[in-house]
Amino acid sequence: MSVELKKVIISLLLGFAGFFGAFYSYQFDIFPLTISLIWSYCFPLIAAIAFGRWYGLLAGFFGLAALFPFFIWSSDGWANLITVFLLLFWFFWHGYCAEKRSIEEKIWNHPLIVQIPYALFYGLVTYILFPLAFSYNPPFWQAIAITSISSALLLSLVIKATIMMYMNLIVADTVIMIPSVRRFFGLIVREKNRKNGSIILISVSISIIIWVTFVTCIEIFIAMEFPHNIIDFSDPCTIISFFIFIPSGFLLGGILARYFETKIEVEDLLRQSEERFHSLYEHMTEGVALHTLIYNDAGTPVDYQILDVNASYEKILELQRQDVIGKKGTTAYNQDEPPFLAAYIKTVIIKEASSFEEYIGWLDKTLLISVSPIGKEGFAIIFSDITERKKSETALIESEEKCRILVEHAPEAIVVIDVTSNRFIEANIQAEHLFLCTREELLSSAPQNFYPLYQADSKPDTSFATMMSKRYEQALAGEEVVFERIVRNRAGEEILCEERLVRLPSTKGDLLRASLTNISERIRVVEGLAQATKKLNLLSMITCTDIQNSIFGLYAYIELVQEYITDDFLKSLVQKQITLINKTQKILNFTKNYQDLGLKPPLWQNVNHVFLYAISHLDISHLNRRIHLDNLFLFADPLLEKILYSLVENVVNHAQTATEIVFEYQIRPDNSLILIFADNGPGILDSQKERIFERSLEIKGGMSLFLAREMLSITGISITETGVNGEGARFEMAIKKGGYRFSAEEIS
Repeated sequence: MSVELKKVIISLLLGFAGFFGAFYSYQFDIFPLTISLIWSYCFPLIAAIAFGRWYGLLAGFFGLAALFPFFIWSSDGWANLITVFLLLFWFFWHGYCAEKRSIEEKIWNHPLIVQIPYALFYGLVTYILFPLAFSYNPPFWQAIAITSISSALLLSLVIKATIMMYMNLIVADTVIMIPSVRRFFGLIVREKNRKNGSIILISVSISIIIWVTFVTCIEIFIAMEFPHNIIDFSDPCTIISFFIFIPSGFLLGGILARYFETKIEVEDLLRQSEERFHSLYEHMTEGVALHTLIYNDAGTPVDYQILDVNASYEKILELQRQDVIGKKGTTAYNQDEPPFLAAYIKTVIIKEASSFEEYIGWLDKTLLISVSPIGKEGFAIIFSDITERKKSETALIESEEKCRILVEHAPEAIVVIDVTSNRFIEANIQAEHLFLCTREELLSSAPQNFYPLYQADSKPDTSFATMMSKRYEQALAGEEVVFERIVRNRAGEEILCEERLVRLPSTKGDLLRASLTNISERIRVVEGLAQATKKLNLLSMITCTDIQNSIFGLYAYIELVQEYITDDFLKSLVQKQITLINKTQKILNFTKNYQDLGLKPPLWQNVNHVFLYAISHLDISHLNRRIHLDNLFLFADPLLEKILYSLVENVVNHAQTATEIVFEYQIRPDNSLILIFADNGPGILDSQKERIFERSLEIKGGMSLFLAREMLSITGISITETGVNGEGARFEMAIKKGGYRFSAEEIS
């Protein structure tokens, strides 16, 4: 059976009980009316209070509890319609207020309080509409009906109805408080309700005993006769006293039940509070101890007694509870003087909490101790072990001092930039020397005050500020950004610096550490070396040309001499001379190829573009090409094109069976990149994989792999052959992180 169906059935049964109970009410005649003391109102009221307003209406209307006036007070005629309406609204009203009480109990929604406005409403409606209804009598269903009523009698009816409603309401509200009734109705039974049944039963039983005693005394001492029947329900005095004493018993039971509910609830709250406090007291990570001061005969505090401690006290101080409770401070801690007595006395005297840190030598621990006064002479201490925190603070101070010394004595200028406010917030002494201003002047300035608006590496359509914003974003993302910039100091001198940007961890904003190294002198040295290299290359080229011219002349004279020599031995000597001359010529050609190595500085190159330039000089129409390079840039020697040309040329010259070449890349877990050039030709023998990179003079058209490896190594790129013989050659070029990019913007 569902919960709602059960409520409907119970409400209907209570309504029927109210209807049929009305016929067994006590009645007496006051001409021309029959007055009834209805006791069965309580049944539909119980449904309304237990389940709510709609179930109260259900009990009153479909359960017939509100329709009994048509049967008992048939002579009222049309006035019964008003009575039925008032009864139905009564049930509805108390059901509505019960719903509000289930959300939150307040004094204004107590049943006996909310009955007051209803009683006023009932009296007003009855006093106004009853005479009007009587004036329309008789109705069609009742031939004989009252047509008028006196004001005095009407007032008596209102008072009687109000009293009876209150009595029924008291009974209904009290019955609902009984735990067994609440369980039957499916209502919540709380711990505070556990004594209600006994209290109400005792109160009602006592009221019955008092009522029986009262009726008996009336018969004996007033009527002066001993009753044959102890209770005579035909006696109006017995009935009236019954309707006084029994509801009073229910009322007293309800009052006592609510009192004990409140008491039990308070006791439960107090017990729960004590349990929570005890649990907190025992399980808190801080040590806790309760004390009281001990005075000498002169009234001076000389010690303190330990009253109680928690588990953390034992753990932190390494003492057992049974060894310290009830002991003096000097005894418990085995000290000549009670520890921290002066601080404790001060707290008790001024009645203010205090705290302090103290190193405990016999424990080798540092404690943070808080002291609070309790009562007149007592105090509590709460302490925690902060030994590790103090060690961490000391280590942090030492670390900060080390960092400060490292920064202050670093050879480069170091500043900290707050990106959000665009200001310097820290600077070392080298920064003062670089910018020719004091630290205070630096910290009150913005970075752009020391940098020209347009730098040497800025593009024509990109301002330096825009470019720096991108660099800041890269650094804040966790990258180490390295670039060159021009610094203008307070004297107007422009200095070329290498700057490194690194993000600093901070909760106060976006901070970057910028270190600037003056590279002006280094640039001048590099430029000088470049000029010297150019002159050496020019000298080498002239020398090679002169040697080649001399060799050419020597070769011509040998050819002429060879025509006049007939002796075989002399001819063999001449042939050896020619072989040596050819070898010398090859050495000069090798030197010519090698002399441009490192002449120009490495630069960022789009690999796809360089490869296309390289193969444009070769006929590889018979080879299928698979190129997957995206927008890859390499930092390599300008002769990268010749290197790629040689790799493709080797396929054309040495892998005639190849039908496909592949040029692609892979990124490894360590963020290094492998550039792969492969073919599907015959491949290279395992014994030749390293020999192909040895110095060789047999160069046809392109560049030897020996030179290719040397030129790639200038920028830290290594090349190896990893193919499988019979499946094709495979050259892998390994580029470290920072040696490759995937867009021109990253390079700028």
